Amino acid sequence: MIFETLDLIDWKAVGTHVYGEPEKIPAMIRQLLSPDSESREEALMFLFGEGQNFGEVWESTAHIIPFALEVLADDTQPGHIEILRYFQYMTVRKIYTGGRPEYSVLEMRTYLNTYNALEGGIPIYLKLLDSQDAEVRAASANVLAGLNANAADLLLGLRDRFAVENVEKTQIALVEAIARLLKEMDYSGTEPRKAYAPFFFQIAESDASLELRFTAVKSAIMASVSQGFVSRLRADEVKPVLSNILIERYWSFPDEVPRPYYRKEIVELLALLPDTAPLVGLLRHPDTTDEEAHIIVRGLLAHYLNPSDLRAFWRFQPERQRGVTAKIYEIFSLIPPPILRNAHKGPFWDALRLIADSDKFWSIPTNLLSVMFNLPDDREQFRAFIDQE
Repeated sequence: MIFETLDLIDWKAVGTHVYGEPEKIPAMIRQLLSPDSESREEALMFLFGEGQNFGEVWESTAHIIPFALEVLADDTQPGHIEILRYFQYMTVRKIYTGGRPEYSVLEMRTYLNTYNALEGGIPIYLKLLDSQDAEVRAASANVLAGLNANAADLLLGLRDRFAVENVEKTQIALVEAIARLLKEMDYSGTEPRKAYAPFFFQIAESDASLELRFTAVKSAIMASVSQGFVSRLRADEVKPVLSNILIERYWSFPDEVPRPYYRKEIVELLALLPDTAPLVGLLRHPDTTDEEAHIIVRGLLAHYLNPSDLRAFWRFQPERQRGVTAKIYEIFSLIPPPILRNAHKGPFWDALRLIADSDKFWSIPTNLLSVMFNLPDDREQFRAFIDQE
């Protein structure tokens, strides 16, 4: 019988709840079994939050999850996708801190309790990878991607499922899940990351869609990222297919999408490759816009940063400011400019000369160079800086 232990819990004593009404929790858990989708959604929003509170973790969350898992384990019950989507958000450590940048010990304990509750559903999520519903399969992969304490075991299950999966959306979810697990592993993940590189390259070199091949290339690059530290790929780790697919993807966005925003992700990936030639080609391309030139220049300069500076470097986005005629492409930063420690005399100064010659880059006033690199923002001063070297 489902929910047998529901009434054995003193719900007023389980701690904080997203909406501060723990006495309503049992009724809302039972409402998860409603045949009406709106009624089930109402229950989920109360139990796990809605809007800006979607998927937030509170003390009561760990006590609610086991009952949601009972619903997932019952093939006759509806609403699996919705529950899995809430679980996915919980795995990204979404804890309300009242605006504080750090977690308190109590908040960390609350998240660990929630993680342990989610972890208890691993056999269920793995079973749902074989669901008849492709969306359920993809949603299950997304949840498994966040359970990195079990990465070594989950990687095998996800790879085995990919071998038989034939729906592209789910294939992409599986590849992204594998990459995320590899990325978030600690020092023990060094060997698994190397072991899965051929898996990603096999997909990239296949005749799959560009979307799937791009996902594989992105995964191959990001799987080289260890916990908290970005590693620039070495030349012996790179195949031509990496840059080829990234460039193909770069030019594939239709005119109606905000291309500079979407292309920034690709420039960020290209900046991790050992060769700047793809970025140089983009900067010189006649179809590159003025705004895109700024993003490409950021990528070129990022290539010469220490890897430990990259996360902070890309965090600050160029923004167009309304009503501002000067410096309309501003960077707002609260950190000191990173040091260009990898600025080797030849290639680095060649990159600066290329930037100096780019009319598109200089067509929009900017403080990118001064804020991020302690370099002059004025073109003539920039040229003079290069010449004096």
